[in-house]
Amino acid sequence: MRNAILLLAAATVPGGCVVSPSPVVDAEHAEYEPSLEGVWEAVGESDRAVIGPGPDGSYVIEYASGDETGRFTARTGWLAGRLVLDVQPAPRAVPGPSADLLIPGHLLLVLEREGPDEIQVSLLDPEAVVAALDTTTALPYDSTGSRLVVQGGTDDLRAFLARLIQRPGSLELGSTWRRAQHGARPRTAAIPCFEAGPWREADALFRGHPHWRGADAASSVDLGGGRILWLFADTWIDPTGRSSRRNATIISNSVAVQTGRDPSSAGIAFHWGRGPDGEPAA
Repeated sequence: MRNAILLLAAATVPGGCVVSPSPVVDAEHAEYEPSLEGVWEAVGESDRAVIGPGPDGSYVIEYASGDETGRFTARTGWLAGRLVLDVQPAPRAVPGPSADLLIPGHLLLVLEREGPDEIQVSLLDPEAVVAALDTTTALPYDSTGSRLVVQGGTDDLRAFLARLIQRPGSLELGSTWRRAQHGARPRTAAIPCFEAGPWREADALFRGHPHWRGADAASSVDLGGGRILWLFADTWIDPTGRSSRRNATIISNSVAVQTGRDPSSAGIAFHWGRGPDGEPAA
């Protein structure tokens, strides 16, 4: 399991890991296990995890492997009679320049107690997962390169994985973790004081186009070289160019390319499609 969780924090999926965008253990299915709190060390490896209580019955985990560290949230629950830990990268307290590029993913660990202070941790075997998916066609998945991302909602994932983990060979050879200290808690990250307020110059970047009049579900991707790609869902387009929503048409998506990292001085170009009649379209 070495580096598996750490690499997930960098939004990459290493060989030997299966992740899902949706949780396998959500708040409804979670059962908190206080006995997991403490400092744990991987036997024969440098990996170390500090597990403490988080909000709403979750855990906060500080994970270290060598000189690298990562912070995660997790929930425990039961699946087909087995204790599992659903781990995902923790939201960043103070977002960095590329924080919005972090791809959220849930990594499922199967836990087996070998004593009060020792636990066996196993990952799903990717080949076994793919074989089961190909035979049941239960859920869509992406196995490009070393990535194996299983799609589906929580209920569908739980139903599929509950059957899978009962099969021999569904799990990789586990690693053994021993408790080094009881009751330790992850350190609280220091958050600098700040004041929030409108950034009117940046706001104007999205209000100056005569046709593009707003959208929802915005997300951004750093293209490099000072360019940022914006992806929007439902979008208001005013065909008249009067900068009004009164006669605007709603289309299902649009995009924009921002040039310059500072919105108050950047330029932006909006793009959307047109139907055969020339009217705005996705």
